[in-house]
Amino acid sequence: MEWYSNYYKKRNFQIFKKSEDKKKEREKNYLLKSENLGKNFQIKISFENNGKNINKKIIFLSTTFLISFILVVLFIFAPEKKYEKFEKPLDIRISNLSDINSKIFYNKMEIFSFSASESLVFYNEKNERLFGKETKYVFGEKKDFKKGNIDYRYLFFDDYGKAYTFSEYPDKIIIEPLTTNPNKVEKIGMFTDLSKVKIERFDQKNRIEIKINFQEDQYNSGLIFDFYKSKPFFKIRFNSDNPKIKNFNYGFIFYDYDLYLQNGSVLKNDHKEEYSNSNKKIFLKTGNETSEEIPEPILSSLSNSFDINKKEFLINGTYYELESEYEIFVNKNKKLAVVMFSDYPIYFKNSFYWNVYRVNSYKEENGFYSPVYFVVLENPNLIFKNQKWNIDKEGSLIELDNYLADVLYEIYIKDFDN
Repeated sequence: MEWYSNYYKKRNFQIFKKSEDKKKEREKNYLLKSENLGKNFQIKISFENNGKNINKKIIFLSTTFLISFILVVLFIFAPEKKYEKFEKPLDIRISNLSDINSKIFYNKMEIFSFSASESLVFYNEKNERLFGKETKYVFGEKKDFKKGNIDYRYLFFDDYGKAYTFSEYPDKIIIEPLTTNPNKVEKIGMFTDLSKVKIERFDQKNRIEIKINFQEDQYNSGLIFDFYKSKPFFKIRFNSDNPKIKNFNYGFIFYDYDLYLQNGSVLKNDHKEEYSNSNKKIFLKTGNETSEEIPEPILSSLSNSFDINKKEFLINGTYYELESEYEIFVNKNKKLAVVMFSDYPIYFKNSFYWNVYRVNSYKEENGFYSPVYFVVLENPNLIFKNQKWNIDKEGSLIELDNYLADVLYEIYIKDFDN
């Protein structure tokens, strides 16, 4: 910083010299006389007006008092500092539905969403949704974790008052006798109370910070979204000082995007939904036995409580797990790409079946978990060359690795400057 200091010493000397020259010129017309060690001073003004000298004495208040008074007035009435209008291509809309769904927009177009219900915490030695619901419905076992299917069992009673559970799947309905207390309240998710979710927004110099705080227990748990002024990137970070939380998986929903992997592979989104011509089959499960023969009292009560005449809804889609530094989500017309990455190697769980994508994070000593970063590339021309993805900008190739490193550096600088 020596050059910086020397520059300002030289600059200040030049300003001082100019002011001295001007002072000598002014002394021809102005006579300054100070009295009483600067507490009171007298200024004698002399100038010629039609050949006549006019002398006038002006006694002012104490210099120190006057200057202090002016500074106090300026401090009190100084307008509050306001930042410029925050212009950004990225925006967020947070719903108050059961999943705390946070939709991400780019130039007013929704591109994907973060879902608190699809985000998982390893809590009390089991995986829980970050946010869910509290209900008297019975919560069943996970049937197919890889496809993200968690079995919700709904409660109903037959004509004789016996309790059963009703589980609906895309292709079938399963009925089982209830073996637990039907009045027991079950929690589906670590947090369930919407009234204790606080959402805050902070407009800062270089960024907008959105905080979602879960105030359901005595611990500090929440999510922080940072959007940067006029920049096509942002980050998400989870934090919690709850010692029972071991791991956290961010959950995102991307519809109709293909995946470009760091090794150059491209995974086509094969998600497919269709209705069959037949209604869903209904099964009665007792212990290890499953039967399509349903007693009339049970079937009658079920049909009175739920619409069981639904068409079979078939879902198809593959599932992938891999460790990588980043993944690239490219929409079908290849007009938009979203790069998801971290400054740590991360583990991706990709489900085209549900269009749900999860990313693990590492817990740091300060209670925060490693963030996930997103960069939006408009009209990307991605080329895999020399074992790396490149962005083709008018014939000039930019390595994606270098581009992401530059984004991280810029984020660090902007965070530090706030």
